[in-house]
Amino acid sequence: MRSLVILIAFSIFNICSAFATHTSAKKLDSTYTFGAFDKATGKRLAATFKIYFKTTDPLIIQGTLQSDVQFKPATKGQYEVEISMPNYVSKRIPLNLENLGAGKTNFKEVLEVAVDEYIILITDAKDKQIITSAIVKVYDDANKEVEAKVNPKTGEWKTMLDVSKNYRIDIEAPGYQGTSMEIQGVDVTKVAKTPSKFISVSLQKNASQVASFIATDAITHEPLIANYKVLRPEETTLTGQSNKNEPYKIEFNPKKKFTVEVSADGYKTITEAISFDQTMIDRGIPSALLKKFELQKDTYSFLFKIIDSQTKANIISTRMRIINLSTKQSIAGKIEKEGFSANLSPDTEYSIEVESEGYQQANQNINLKELIAKNQFVQEILLVRKSTEQYRLIVVDEENDKNVAGANLRIFNAKNEPITISTTNVQSEWLADLKIAEQYTAEVKTQGYLALRTPVLKTNKTVYLKIKKVPTAEVYFMVTDFYTKNILPSDYKLKTGNTLVEGTMNPEKTRFKATLSPDKSYEIEVVSDGYPAYKETVNQTKAVNNVITLELKKTGYDFTFNPIDSKTGAAIPNVKITLVDANNQSIPVTNNEAKSVSPKSFEKKYSLNAQAANYKAFSETLDLMDMVAANKHDIVMEKADPVQAPPPVVEKPKVEEKTVAKKEENPTPAPPIATPKEPEKKEPEKPVVSSIADDYFKGIAIGTPVKLENVYFDQSQPVIKPQSFPELDRLVSLLKRYPKMSIEIVGHTDNVGDPRMNLYLSELRAKAVSNYLFNKGIAPNRLTHKGKGQEQPVSANDTEENRQKNRRVEFIVLEL
Repeated sequence: MRSLVILIAFSIFNICSAFATHTSAKKLDSTYTFGAFDKATGKRLAATFKIYFKTTDPLIIQGTLQSDVQFKPATKGQYEVEISMPNYVSKRIPLNLENLGAGKTNFKEVLEVAVDEYIILITDAKDKQIITSAIVKVYDDANKEVEAKVNPKTGEWKTMLDVSKNYRIDIEAPGYQGTSMEIQGVDVTKVAKTPSKFISVSLQKNASQVASFIATDAITHEPLIANYKVLRPEETTLTGQSNKNEPYKIEFNPKKKFTVEVSADGYKTITEAISFDQTMIDRGIPSALLKKFELQKDTYSFLFKIIDSQTKANIISTRMRIINLSTKQSIAGKIEKEGFSANLSPDTEYSIEVESEGYQQANQNINLKELIAKNQFVQEILLVRKSTEQYRLIVVDEENDKNVAGANLRIFNAKNEPITISTTNVQSEWLADLKIAEQYTAEVKTQGYLALRTPVLKTNKTVYLKIKKVPTAEVYFMVTDFYTKNILPSDYKLKTGNTLVEGTMNPEKTRFKATLSPDKSYEIEVVSDGYPAYKETVNQTKAVNNVITLELKKTGYDFTFNPIDSKTGAAIPNVKITLVDANNQSIPVTNNEAKSVSPKSFEKKYSLNAQAANYKAFSETLDLMDMVAANKHDIVMEKADPVQAPPPVVEKPKVEEKTVAKKEENPTPAPPIATPKEPEKKEPEKPVVSSIADDYFKGIAIGTPVKLENVYFDQSQPVIKPQSFPELDRLVSLLKRYPKMSIEIVGHTDNVGDPRMNLYLSELRAKAVSNYLFNKGIAPNRLTHKGKGQEQPVSANDTEENRQKNRRVEFIVLEL
């Protein structure tokens, strides 16, 4: 009745809306509104509205519980509106919008509930009594089970179904024939009456019954995987299996007797005659047809945990024996994470023996029947710690784990007091009785090894004390001239104490490689042609980048002076050269050469004087230390001015001479003439120059490396070859044209050979170029040098051509 009233109300509302729309058609309002309501309650629904037009995708508008949804069509024509809501029957209505704004513009639609509650009752076909043991399962079209719930008191089943869909209902009950039924869905919009929500199903009793068998452990009552053999007189024997989740089921005639044999792995097989209570079966009690079998194990699994009696912690490293007291035989146990496990028979008595390092042995008898009755399958065996334990201490080489002969071992207690230890028949092995609860320290000393002091780790009865050999390092020896820094071919002899140390020498005899130990001192003896024999005591600390350089001094050095014309550069003959120090001590110079000059002279500065016919006298202060590397020095002399004849002398009268003389005797000074001071002129500031243009050296700028082409050295030596002089002289000319220019000479090598030697050689070669420039008259404060070795290649070191590019000398302008 209520639904009819609501329906009439909605009809009146729609008529009014249509009338209102008609009267306002002249406004041509093209906005349409839609609302959805529950048919039974009249409540607004948050339905989904899909508006279809021709073949385009639908416009989807989601409704709300507050108001209608609005739709403004862009094109006139025939539309369709689909209204849907979960658990409600969908509705699709046509919408004629050929004349936009005219006709009905507000639509109120009601939806019917699609899902409803169904009640299912299962009854006995004969006595019409409800079968409370029945099982009802409901499936949809996709064979997916739909939830169905039973009231255990009344046996009534309830489920929620969609009246528009198809379902299948399967029904079973112990002692009854099962059945299935179909529920056909209906379109409630097209039928006057919906199907009934009450379903009653009657089941016929079976002549036979279905029994369920399960097997459990007699003690733990846990379900088992069991095998069954059903022996039926005058009928076929049945076999089957039950698991932990599903029982074994058989169909039988309650009036006939049968026997069941049950077996399971690890359990004793049992055989039992089966009978059921027919009265309970007739009453439909489920347990009436369920039979449980309790099986007894042959053996039970026990876990034995070995526990420290004081700390209660598990003891991992243990040995355990389980002895059968009847046969006196050991039973095999299995090592587990927490201890040992074993399968033991409850009808046998056992004894357990446990040993562990640092603990007293434990012996314990166990009564399995009592433990099984109490369900105590995990047992703890307590061990008591010993006060002392004997340990074997072995000193071994860390690299090869071999005993080190001649090692000296001392053991100290917690008070740092040495304790008594005893040797064994094996070298470098000792025995020591150590207290379990006390910490000890071992100290090992032996020749050729680093001293060791370490705690004694008592995790094992045998303690290995590993010592390291004294670390060694490969060191290169090189001999250079103290002043020139040239590398000298030499013979080497290296000793430590009275022991000769082996080494290797390169073919040029410029490098000697040997292995040095940091704990030793060495004596190196070298012999080089033209130099006195030399000895020096060295060790690893004297090595720089693993190179020890020995610098030798000659008893005398030769110097050559090269007098040249300042304009033509031609050699000047017959020049008298003298070298005199501040104490007027001279060094003889014959034929432009000073022979066997003592290095002591290098500590002084000398005045260099040169005289030659038709040239101005030349003088400069010279430091022999600066020119010793090149052994040559240019004396640049200028041509003397030509001598002119004096003008003729004209004699004057004596009188005039006297007059003039008198006038000159008392001259009257003229008054000074005041001259106005001119304003002091300030020179304009010169702009900072950062680059220059040169016809030969390209790209000269501050900080930019410029390569010196065609500069060559002797193999593995810092000695400049003569074919390099033209290139270096061009650099001299550049430096003289720009007297404020200062540069840094940088040497580079390829990657062939030892990187440390390459770095050292590159620095010596850079210094050799710097010395050449100095001996050509470039002030030393304008020159610096540096070696980079193989650190900055300009090409890959993969071919000889590319390696040649990396062997170079560059200069970098520091200041202009």
